[in-house]
Amino acid sequence: MKITDTIKATWYLTKLRALNHSKQHNKELSGGILDPQVELLINLMQLQGDVNSRSKLTAPQARADQMMAMVFYRKFSEPVAKVPNVWNSVIPGPAGDIPVRFYMPEGNGPFPIFVFYHGGGWVLGDLNLADNFARTISYYGNMSVISVDYRLAPEHKFPAGLEDCYAVYKWAALPQNASKIRGNVDQLIIGGGSAGANLAAAVALKAKQDNGPKIAQQVLIYPVTNLNDMETASYQAYVEFPILTKDDMNWFIQHYINVESDKQNPLVSPALSSDLKRLPSALIVTAEYDVLADDGRNYAQKLEEAGVDVKLIEAKGLPHGFVSLREMIKRGHHYSILMLQSLNKRIK
Repeated sequence: MKITDTIKATWYLTKLRALNHSKQHNKELSGGILDPQVELLINLMQLQGDVNSRSKLTAPQARADQMMAMVFYRKFSEPVAKVPNVWNSVIPGPAGDIPVRFYMPEGNGPFPIFVFYHGGGWVLGDLNLADNFARTISYYGNMSVISVDYRLAPEHKFPAGLEDCYAVYKWAALPQNASKIRGNVDQLIIGGGSAGANLAAAVALKAKQDNGPKIAQQVLIYPVTNLNDMETASYQAYVEFPILTKDDMNWFIQHYINVESDKQNPLVSPALSSDLKRLPSALIVTAEYDVLADDGRNYAQKLEEAGVDVKLIEAKGLPHGFVSLREMIKRGHHYSILMLQSLNKRIK
């Protein structure tokens, strides 16, 4: 990095951290205004090189890049939420043990159970990268959380990851298992962000098909719901917006599916299901500056038309992935807490 770029980076970081102590994030933004901390973060990313280059990488290279980015974020962010009981374990799955991480609040419970599926386009992510938000759910939501390290593509294409997610949901629904984390099976929540939200929506559909254990709520944070339509208004508006571009999404999709016809499968594209009736109540969160914004809005509308109880939260001024950046982007923290408060009201 050039000296001039180093000076710029230092200024951006100083400004970014200073805004953490302001109250600007408490003010609702009108549409079309990018959060100032997001703008600074993007400027920092651009100093590091090509921010739209993921589609040129192999899956291992993209994973290494994501790991380095998260190390950078943590270096300049506040500590994550402190949860008193956190431990790793495994849960039996269709292809062997599935690594999981449990988070349990203080107290005797029983607590709502949140089975959390991380994002990353079905290609990226693991328990450590999901740790930030899993702790947030447990601490601020007062919930027992099971974070799932499902199999990733392209080594394990559809339906491998979905099978793992479904297996953990069924495990959590058994009272003898729920009791190990002081959980309440009558308040079983499944959810995730981006590809994790896609998997959660697919788990809900499969659970209905299989007459599986009751799900109290599905939480879909900037979900992918229709892989067959990349021409929505939000795709067109944010086609090259840093953090997640249209090319990125195509790269992820091609790693995940086996053949093009997979895009038509409702367990890959939940919005294409011909029967969305009697699905669990849904809390859907979208980000304004996101190619997937219309995926979330359109799925919320389809669920409502099918008679499903839906709450839609639209995060103004924020990009895709904001819940993972909540320590650096205070507006992201604000919307994360708003989401968890809304979720607690909906399951009581």
